[in-house]
Formats: sequence, C-alpha cells, structure tokens
Amino acid sequence: MADSSPIFILGEVLEKLSFKQFYPEKLTREDLYQITPESLNTGQKKSSLAWQFVYDITRYNYHARNIKISGTEHVEPFKMGFRERTRLKREATNANIHPLDVLVAVFLCCDPTAKQDLIMHLWGCKLAMPFSLQLSATVKPTVFLWPFRSLIGQFQKYDSYTERQMIHEPMKCIAFIRAGENEQFSKSSLLNCLIGGSEKPHPMFFHRNSEGSKRSRSSATNGLVELGWFLPSENKDRRFNEPKLFVNLRGNAIALNKQIDLIGTMATVTVFLCTVQDLNDIKMTVKRLLSLGSRVILLISDQNPDNDVIDNYIRTSFENEPESHFDIVTAERAMLSDMLDMLLHNINRIEHGGKEVVLSDIVKNLSNMKFCVDESNIDFATAFEYSKDMIDAIKCVDEKERKLTILPLQEKFWKTWAQMDRDFWRFDQLDESEKKRYESKEKLEKDMSKVRNRQFQHFANKGISKPMVIFIKALSNFKDFTRKIFLRMLKLELDSLSRIHLKPFYDKYQELVNQTIQATEEERIKINNKLSDLDDMKSKLSFGMEHVVRELGQLYEACESQPDQEIIIQIEKQKISYKKLPLYACLSLLEGYPIEILDGEACSVPILWISSIFKELPDVLRNNKILKPADDIRVHTISVLGIQSSGKSTFLNVLFGLHFAVSAGRCTRGAFMQLVKVQPSEENEIQADFILAIDTEGLKAAELISTESVKHDNELSTFVIGLADTTVINLMGENATYLHENLPIAVHAFLRMNLVGLHPRCTIVHHNVDKRNREKLIQQSRILENVLNNLTKKACELEKIPPRLFHEIIEFSIFHHTDYIPSLYEGEQPMAPVSIGYSKEVDSVRTKLMDYVCCDSKIDNMANFVRHLKTLWNAIKKDRFVFEFRTTLEAEARLDLDKGYFRILMEYFKQVDEISTRLIARLKSKQYTQKNVADRFSKDEAVVKNKAMAELKKFLEKPKKITSPYFDHWKQKCLENLQSETEKVRVSTKEIFQYVSTQSFPSIPAKSIEDFIDMMSNYQRLFKDFEICFSKVWREWVKTLNFPSPEKSILPDITEALQAVCPAYKHLLSEKKVKASSLSNIRPDEQAHLNHAFHKFSSSRVAELLSKMMAIQSQISNEYSQEISAFFIKLMPYSNIVPKQILLKIGKRLHEELDSYDTKKEISQMFSIDLLLCTSGTMVNDLQCHMEKHSVLRSVEKELRVLAKKQEEKKVTDILFEMIFSTIERMVKVNFYRISQRCLLNALETSNLKVAFHSKQGLLGYCLYHAINTDNDELLSLYFHSPENATTKCLSSILITLANDTGFKEIIKKYLREKTLNMFEYILCSLKEDNVSFHDVFQRFSKHVYIDLSIIDLFKQKAKGYLEITVNIGRLKDEMKGKCEQFLDATTADLASEISTNSMNVISMIANKFSGKVIGCQALCPFCKEICKFSSCHPGHHECFIHRPVGCRGMHWKGTRELSYETCTLHCRKGNLFNYKDRYVSFRDLNSVYPNWKVRMTLNEEPSCVWKWIFVNKHHILRSSGLYELPKNMPFEWHFIHKKTVLRNIRLQFEI
Repeated sequence: MADSSPIFILGEVLEKLSFKQFYPEKLTREDLYQITPESLNTGQKKSSLAWQFVYDITRYNYHARNIKISGTEHVEPFKMGFRERTRLKREATNANIHPLDVLVAVFLCCDPTAKQDLIMHLWGCKLAMPFSLQLSATVKPTVFLWPFRSLIGQFQKYDSYTERQMIHEPMKCIAFIRAGENEQFSKSSLLNCLIGGSEKPHPMFFHRNSEGSKRSRSSATNGLVELGWFLPSENKDRRFNEPKLFVNLRGNAIALNKQIDLIGTMATVTVFLCTVQDLNDIKMTVKRLLSLGSRVILLISDQNPDNDVIDNYIRTSFENEPESHFDIVTAERAMLSDMLDMLLHNINRIEHGGKEVVLSDIVKNLSNMKFCVDESNIDFATAFEYSKDMIDAIKCVDEKERKLTILPLQEKFWKTWAQMDRDFWRFDQLDESEKKRYESKEKLEKDMSKVRNRQFQHFANKGISKPMVIFIKALSNFKDFTRKIFLRMLKLELDSLSRIHLKPFYDKYQELVNQTIQATEEERIKINNKLSDLDDMKSKLSFGMEHVVRELGQLYEACESQPDQEIIIQIEKQKISYKKLPLYACLSLLEGYPIEILDGEACSVPILWISSIFKELPDVLRNNKILKPADDIRVHTISVLGIQSSGKSTFLNVLFGLHFAVSAGRCTRGAFMQLVKVQPSEENEIQADFILAIDTEGLKAAELISTESVKHDNELSTFVIGLADTTVINLMGENATYLHENLPIAVHAFLRMNLVGLHPRCTIVHHNVDKRNREKLIQQSRILENVLNNLTKKACELEKIPPRLFHEIIEFSIFHHTDYIPSLYEGEQPMAPVSIGYSKEVDSVRTKLMDYVCCDSKIDNMANFVRHLKTLWNAIKKDRFVFEFRTTLEAEARLDLDKGYFRILMEYFKQVDEISTRLIARLKSKQYTQKNVADRFSKDEAVVKNKAMAELKKFLEKPKKITSPYFDHWKQKCLENLQSETEKVRVSTKEIFQYVSTQSFPSIPAKSIEDFIDMMSNYQRLFKDFEICFSKVWREWVKTLNFPSPEKSILPDITEALQAVCPAYKHLLSEKKVKASSLSNIRPDEQAHLNHAFHKFSSSRVAELLSKMMAIQSQISNEYSQEISAFFIKLMPYSNIVPKQILLKIGKRLHEELDSYDTKKEISQMFSIDLLLCTSGTMVNDLQCHMEKHSVLRSVEKELRVLAKKQEEKKVTDILFEMIFSTIERMVKVNFYRISQRCLLNALETSNLKVAFHSKQGLLGYCLYHAINTDNDELLSLYFHSPENATTKCLSSILITLANDTGFKEIIKKYLREKTLNMFEYILCSLKEDNVSFHDVFQRFSKHVYIDLSIIDLFKQKAKGYLEITVNIGRLKDEMKGKCEQFLDATTADLASEISTNSMNVISMIANKFSGKVIGCQALCPFCKEICKFSSCHPGHHECFIHRPVGCRGMHWKGTRELSYETCTLHCRKGNLFNYKDRYVSFRDLNSVYPNWKVRMTLNEEPSCVWKWIFVNKHHILRSSGLYELPKNMPFEWHFIHKKTVLRNIRLQFEI
C-alpha cells in the first residue's frame, strides 16, 4: 500500500483527533465505556473520528475502521455561505486522517488495561491488532505483549474445544511483507483472502480497497507490525488444519531492518510480495530472514515475469538454500482463487518441519534486537511478581481442598451462616425435622451468632491465608498504575487455572444435558441428580477473582460483627484496619471487575459488605474527580436474566463494554454488578450518574429442572427483577418458557410481599431471531401477552386481590418492550466475528434502555439503592411458599389440592368427633367399660378413615388443570398426612377414654400427702406467714408428682394448626405472633387491610369497607364462640386435634364471608390472616384458662390448704359436708357453661319476652324493636349488614340484663339445691340402718360419686381417725338442711356474679347458640341484605319475609350519591339494572348470577312502614360508610311516619 503524502507526525494526528490530552496512556477503561449523549445518537456519525472508532469497536462493530465525519456529505458547496464553506473545509482537512492512524493513536493513548480491552475487542471483531510500533527512526520500536495476554482462543482437540491463552500456545507463524510499491496486489487483501477465502473474505487486515484507505497516512503506522490468528473449526473444507499466527508488516520492508529482525525471529514462513525488478534490492532482507530461522516465499506479482531472470537469481544468490526453506511463486495471469491455492500449497509445503513460535517467549530475545518491550517497565515487573507469588501459593494447595484452605471464612462459616439465616427468617415454614435440628428459633439465632464468632475467632487465631495476605498487601501498597496491572494479571491467571480444572466437568455436563433429550422421566431425575453433583463439584474447583473479593467481604463482616473493636489485619510488618477492605472492593469495582451482590453458592446477600461498599464508593469517586455529594450520586439499575447459555453476559458486555465472565457451564453463581459512568451533558437528559449493570447466573433449562433449582431460580428472578429499574430478559430463539414460568412467579412474589409499588420494567430480547418475519412474531407476541395476563390474574385470584394485567405489576408492553437480535457470530466458530447485525441491534436496545433512564422521573441515589436492596432481600427471605413452584398454575394446583384435602380432613374430624362424644357419654354413664369403648371406637373410626382415604384417593385421581412433575409427590404427601392425622386422632381419643375412665391423673399416695404435711411443719418454723410458707412447699411438692401439663403444648399445637390451615402464609404465623394476638384487640385497619395498591378509595368507601370488615369480624368471633363453647360443653380433656378442627371451620366460614362481602377484592388478604391469627391467639388464652380452671391440681391445692391450716377438731358430719360441698363446687366449675345456659334460658322462659324468642320472625322483630326503641344505631347498623349477628348481640344484652336481675339468683339457687340434696340422698339411699360407721358412708361416696381420684385421696387423709365413728342417718339429714342453705347462699352469689360479668364469654356463647338455632338459614339477599325467612337446610330457593329498600345497605344510583328507596321487588318489576363484576344485569335476570335466590314480583308491594321510617330517619348511619343522600323522588309521605307507629307496627307484624 502506498505511503501517501504529506506525512504527519503523531502529535499532529492527536491534535486533529482532539486526543492530545490522553497521550501517553491516559485513556482509561472508564473513558472507553462511559455513556455520552453523543454515543446515544444511534446511526449518526460522531464529530470526532477517534471517539467514533472507540464507540464502534467497544460495541464489537467490525466496521469500526470505516470512519466518516458527520455533516459534510449532505449539502452541496454552492448552497453554502462563505464562512460555512471555510469551516467545513477546515473540518474536512482534520477529518482526512487515515483509519490506521486513528487506531494507532487510540491504542497509544490507552492505559495498560484499556489496551487489553481494545485488543480484546479487535479480536472479537476478528480485526488485526497492533503488535509493534516505531514512532520515528530515532527511537526503538516498541513491542506490546501485555495487551495480548487477555486473548483466549478455542483450540480444537479431538471432538471438543479447549479455551487457552493464545500467547502461550506454540503454533506456526506466517508473515507477509512487501518491497516498495506493488500496484498489482494488495498484500493485506491477499492475506485476508488466504485466511478467509476469495469469495467474501473477512477484512481482518486493513487494505487499499478499504473505506478511508485513500487518506494520508502518518509515519506512526510505517513499520507497524500487526497480528492476527487463524483457529481451525470442525469444517472439513478449512484452509489450514492447525492454528496459525499471521503477521503483517506495514511499509517497505527493505527500509525496516529492525522490524525484519522481529519478523525473522517470529515467522515460520515469510511471504515476501515483490516484483522481478525488486529482486536485487530485497536480497539482503531475504538472507537476513533466512539467517533468523524464517523460511521465505517470494511472491512475484508481475503479470509476465522473466523466468530466466528468476532462475538466475536463485542460482546466483540462493543456490545453497534447500527448496523447503526458500522458493519463488509467480502470479503471472492466474485468477485470484488459483493464486491463493498455489500460495496455500507452497506455504503448507515449506512450513512443514519449520519452527513453532510461542508469542510470550519472543520477549526473552527482543532486548538483544534493540526493541522496547512494554512489560519491561518496573511496574509490570512488580505486579507480575506479586501475581506469580499469589498463584504459586494457590497452586501449592490441592485443588479439591483449595477453597476450603485458602478461603475458610466463606467455605467453613459463611455458607453455614447463610443457610441458618434463611432458616431463621422462614423458621415457621420449616418441616418438623428441620425445626428439631435447631430446637427453637431463639436457639437458632444464638447459633448464628456463635457461627459469626467462630468465623472471627478463626481469623483472630489463624490469620488469613498466604494468597489473601499477598492480595491485601498489593491493594494497600500499589499505586494506581501497578494496581491495575496486578488485578488484571491476577484475573487472567485465576481464569486460566479454573479453565484447566473445569474443562472435564464442562464436557461431562454437556454430555449429560444431551442425554436428557431422549431420557424417560425416571432417567431424567437421575441425570438431574448427577448434574447437581457436577454443579457442586464445579463450584468447589472454580477459583476466580470473585471468590477472593468474597473472602474480603467475609473478613469484613466477621470483624464488623464484633462490637466496639478496632480490629487490625496484620500483613507481614504492616497493620491495616479492616475498615479499609470496602475501599479495596471499590477500587476493584471501578477497574471493571464485577462485585458479587448475591452469592450464588451460599444463596445469600452479604448485606453488611455490600452496604459498606456503597458507603465507601462516593469517597472513592470524589478522588476520581466526581465531586458530587454522596446523596446526589444517582444510579439506574439494569439487570439481565435468562436461561443458561442464552448469551446474557455477552449481551451485557456488548451493550456496555463490560467484562462479565463468559464461559460455558455454571461454575459462577449468583448476581454480579458493574458500574458504567454516564457523562453529564449540558442538556442533562440522562438523570443518572451511573448505570449499575447486574449480570446473573443462567437459570436452569426446563428439562434440567429440579425442586431446589426451581426455588433458587424463582428467588433469583424475583430478586433481580425487583432490584433493577429495568430487567432485560434474554431468550434464545422464540422459546418463551421463562416468560411462562419464572416471570409470573416473580409477579406472584411481588403481590405477596406487598411490593407492587416497585413497578419495575422488563424488556425481552430474543436472540437468533430474524425480525423480518414480523407477522408471525406479532401473532406469537399476542399469544404470549394473553398468557402473561392470565397468569397474573390467576396470581391475583390466589392472593385475594383484584384482577390485574401483567403490565400493571411489571411495566411491559409486548410490542414496545420486545426486541429481536440476530445470531451473535457471523460465520463458523472459532473464526467468526461478532456479526454487524448483532452489534447494531444491541446498539438499538442500548439506546432504548437509555431512553427509559431519561424518562424516569425518580432515580435513586446509592443510599436508597442499598435500603431497597435490604428491604427486597428480607422480603424474599421471609416467604418461600411461592418460590417452590414452577408456575403460578402449579401453585394454584397445589392450593386446590390442599383445599380438597382439608375438606376431607374436616369431614373426618366431624364424624370421629360424633363417635367419640357418643362413646364418652356411655363411658361416663358406666354403660361401657373402657375396653368396650376403645374397641368400638377402633372399629367405627376405621370405617370413617377408610371412607376418607377412599374419597381422598378419588379426589387425587381426578384430572387436574395442569400436570406437574411434582404431582405424584404431592399426592403421596397428602395420603401420608391423612394417615398421620388419623393416627393422632386414634392416640388422643384413647387418651381421653383413659382420662374419663381413670380420671387421667394418678391417685396421690398417702405417703405423698404425709410428706406435704411434714414439709409444711418444717417450713413453718422458718416462715411465720402461712401463704409464703404454703406457696413454697406447694411448688416443691408438685414437682415430685410428675403430673403432666397440657397447657404447655397448647401454643405450639395451635400455631402448627394455623400454619397447616394457611400453608401459603407460614412466614407470618409464628408462636410469638399467635401469643400476642387476640380477637379483643383486632381492629380493621385502613392501611393494612385494604388493597390500596389496586384501588383508589374515597373516604366514604373506606368507611364502608371498615364497616364491612367489622361485620365479618363479628361473624367470625361468633363462629369461634360457638366452636369453643361446643368443646367446653363436652367436658373433654384437651387434645392436639382440637385447634385444627376449630380453625378449619373458622377458615371455611371466613372465606365464605369474604366471598359474599368482598366481590371486588377491595379487602386485603392480610385481613384474613390477621383475623385467623387473632382467633388463634384467643383460642390459646381460652384453652389455657379452661385447662387451668379444670385442672385437678386446683382442687388438690384448695383441699391441701385447708388440711395444712390444722383447724380445730371437727365433727364427723363436717367432714362429710365438706366432701359433698367440695364436689358440688367442682361440678359447678366443670359444668359452668351448661349450668349458665340452663339458668339463663330458664330466666328467659319466665320473662315477658318468652313469645318473642320462639320464632325467627319474633327474634328478628324484637331486635329491630329494641334497636329503634333504645336508639341503638350501632345495633341497627349491624342489622343492615348481618341480621344474625345483630340478633345475637341483642340477645346477649338481654341475657346480661336478666343475669343481673335479683330473680336470677333464685333460679340458680333452686338448681344447686336440687343437685346438692340429690347427691346427699344418693349417698345415703343404700344405707338401710339408722346408725352406720363413717367408713361405710365414705366408701359409698368414693365409689358412686364422679370425682378425681387425687381428691378422694385427700378426703381420705382428712377422714383419717373418723372412719370408725358411728353416724346417725336421721340426725345427719336434719343437720344437712341448715348447712346446705349456708353453702348455697355463698355458692349462688359467686356463680351469679361470674355469669353476670360474662365470664369466658359464656353469655355470648349461649346467645350465639340460641340465636343460630332459632334463625336457621342465614343466607342474605344479595341486594338489600334481608335474611332468608326459612329454617336451615330448607329445600328450594331463598326468600325473604319482606324486602327492604336497597338503599338501606348503601346501594345508590350510578353517578349520584342518592340512595335507592326501591325494594328488590320493585326493582324486579321495573327491570332495573345492577352492577355485577363490572357488567350490568337486569334484576329480572338475577337468577343468572344468583341462582339460589327468588324475588317475588308482587304487585303494589311497598316496604313496611318500619323500613320507610328507618330509611328516612336513620340514613345518617349510612353516611358513616359513604356520603349518601336521600333521593329527591322518594314518596313525600315517608317523612311523616312517627316512631310510635313504627314500634306498634313491629309488635303487630312480628307478634311480639
């Protein structure tokens, strides 16, 4: 190629390129990759040729050398003004710079790491790379070896490829040089054709026909030595069978002696392009090449060469050179393809047996040839020495033990701590076996602290490993230049080490993946297990820079966990504070080395470490001349997700010019971040200062999926999408499996974590897809959008929130946020360059992503980013339910499975409960013995169990909506759970039989009672106060009895039952929360219990919904009261199946109420959770009180207290009366509910309200009467929403009034008198003689009176010494009458007081039970909310006595706040419309949506005057739940109805 004139010196080139400020070696990586406003103008040429080249080459555009200046081609000169024409002429002169000059200028301006990056991009584009330069004849040529150290080539070995550093590989070298000018051939073009073929050769070497080649070239490129490689592929038509290094010398070789020495040293064969005329001139050059060991081919380019001259030349000059070392090839008139074949043949012939060159070894001889080598600098030598020492120290350790020995803080402690941390947050969701491993959550928390302390103690006692010492020493001591080289060299060496160890595993991994294609399901499971083992082994053997930095992080966290200590790290004689470690990580990050956010091996985020890095980063940036305050440095986060090997890292690297690891397999796990600087502009279009790019490990492909990988991939997806402002989802081809599975799971997770407000953005990039087939792509996109929307709606349905579309949770448009990118490579690997189409489409995506940054109104600063990171990660750690499923449909299938299972289990509990209740009654009545009862129960329970098992199997075999690989496991688990539950029922029921038969507690031996008396005597010598003495003795004495304490198991049992009923929300249901909750404390909360994320509520609507929730809460409270009272009535001992029975019923009722009340899903799922939680907390308190109150130890304590006081000598009759009265008192406590119910209902029967409470109509009428008569608006409001709850509340207030009436005590006293005298008569009835021994009386008492054996033992102790005394029966009966009245007065007063204060909600329970029995059917009209008039389980449709105006429940006409005064009947007759799920339906067609209701269209039916008066005078009640108004067209006469008329009408209408 001709050296055009004028010849510019390098300084002038730099001046014209505006690059002088970067020379020498001042252009950093940050400068190369920073985002500038100019770089975002896709498709427009840049004003600076150098920056245009930098921008294109860093985006792997192999047309980067085709440099044009913008703004000079579009306007004709005659149209321009003089000054414009002058300016453009000047700019054109500046733009007349040769592309090679631009390349060389940029190369020389780059600092060492930037040079490596530039060379790496040139190799990615398969463009020639500068190896040696001589800037002028007065200076030595410089050889640049350092930049080539980063090049990795794929070398074929057998049927696979091995990645190795190219400068260390021995291979043949082919050099091309020329003599003088050659008009016939372009040497560089010929070289391109030789490498790539003549058809369409890739422009590796710039040549005379390349764009811009006619521009003037400076002297800087004269003598430029360029390198390029050829690596063979599997193609049998390849031109070379072995790897080749190609060298190209720019300029006239005759005048470049030093460069010839370099080429002679390197080249196996040198192809010398010349003419016959040049032969004599090149003779000395050829001989020099031959003397240096290079074989030579002279390529004569003349069309008609003189063969005699050539022959004479060989005989006279090279006669002694063998044919295999020197030959001449003539082009003559051969076609290009023929000439290439000829040249190829001769190169292959002559290179045979020639030398191989190792590029890195050439440096050793260059000093003798008077060359400068870039790596001879002292900084390189120092960095290389430290790097070598560190690598040698690593190699000294066996590869399998390497990480454990060198990185113990992460391998021995961090992974253990991370697992414990996850289990701590999800403790309540763990299996029982997992919980047992930790014993308790508190113990787990302490163990976590111990692990951290052991981690620190390991460091304190043993220090850090030698490689880590070298690493920290280098980072702390080196200046910037040396540190850059050290970090880059260390990374290259570590990567090389890992490649050697991991290659066998990659091959084995790929082999197993290929086997899955045709494998059966069983074989696939085995393969997945093997793949999992391979992943673990690869993780152990993989040792990269990220592991070293991770160890720094763990060292920091271990030190930070120690309170108030200034910890020093001893590095040889140097002392370094641990607080310096984040600084070193920041320096590494800013040099382009990714920092790990999520440790994929430990599956955890080192929050302390990441926070410290972001805290330190602003100070480091300030030193780098970014002078913004820390709070003003803003970051926009862009992440990428996709299936493994889908090109995520490559995509990010091309997108932003980054250095994320690119390799096969999954040796590196987790998520990594890098920073990309955004250059500020005057327009300030981009609000961010940095782009935070996050790369992630590849998700498992569908065929490789396993339970653990599903959970891991779902958590990773949720974390990365939630953390980023924009997430790029990378898909290979048109395969959208990820979108169907993980993405909806991430949406589901955001819904559950209440993080909908994040509203992150997603874009989809399809790789290897031709976007020209647009119609097909649009059709597929629409299908995909429908799938995503349906799955999002399904997730909303599962979480009880209003249905939403996918884009409402994650900003995404299938048309605007979808891009299609062609194949990465153009041609066949490993010689294929990154394709132009790929580069340009990625460029387009990049511009689009930056447009999003410009549009974002709020961009977080670094502090906010860290806060968001903590919040998101904590939310993910708390909840694992949804992450365990592949798809939302799979989660729904599992919940449906659980729902069916619990329905069958509840029915089983109900039937077994009926059987056990019946049998216990017979056992108590002595009809059956314990053995008879147990045998009968076993037989009946087996029938019920078999029926339940059969029903469950039938349910499980039904076709499901989806198929899941885990379905068989779930089915088996359901069957096992039912088997386990039935076993628990059998065991607990038999324990109850034992308790009923033998009173459960063993009798207290006389010796124990005597011991108690002796202990009291001893303590009374020390303590004068009786109560202090008794309490101390009692506590010690009880321990000796070993009585069981069921109260201790109540809280764990109820918590476990609650978690079983709400399996999707275990993380919210801990024992601590259950214990702290109560139905008396819960209040509907506007913020926590309404779906604000999906609705905009007016203040009136909020009030209305709070009122609805209060009504639901009242319903559930009443339901709970019924269930718990039913248990108390049975007088059963506690068993662990009781909580589950009750909560299953409560849960079912709650869902029914919410489905009825909340059709628009305005109420949050948290309301249900909180209500069930509070119900559970109340149950804990109620059951514990009940167990404590009815504990036999309470009675024992009372009797012992009396015994210990050593009262005066008593008569034998007093002993008997004490026994009877004590037994009656215990009977009253045990049967408190039953006695209260009997007495209260008796009081109700004798009151003047008897008639009102014997029919449904009467009960409802009295409730209305009472509410209106007493102006009880709260009761009336409750009646609007729930007549059943209102009647229960009304009845409760009446019963409380009756319980406080003086006549109520007489009812109680009469009942107790009857029970006491009956017992007395029962004891004495069989004693026929008038005088009997007290022993006979006592025997009769102990045998026939139902009482605990332990109490009888105490009575025996009391009766000691009286048993032989004779008792007169007649006198005993007379004395009994007086004693009985005294006892009854005291007992009646206590019982009446306890009932009247509504102890244990007994009145509420009774009212609830009585009201429910009378009310019957509780169905409410869907419009006016009037209750059905029929009894429970009635046939046919629901109907009302008379419908109310629908405005009484807040219904109003659309577009107004006017209440509707019409009844349902009137609406039906008129055919008005109502809103049902956002569509309008005619009242006449109400059966289409409410098939169970019937509204009779009676002519002229009006609301009763009661409801007319309520509508006019009490509509203010509705205002509390909405700003409603009376309708203007309401009949005028409604305003004149009097209250007395209403009350009289109620009495007549409801027969009160």
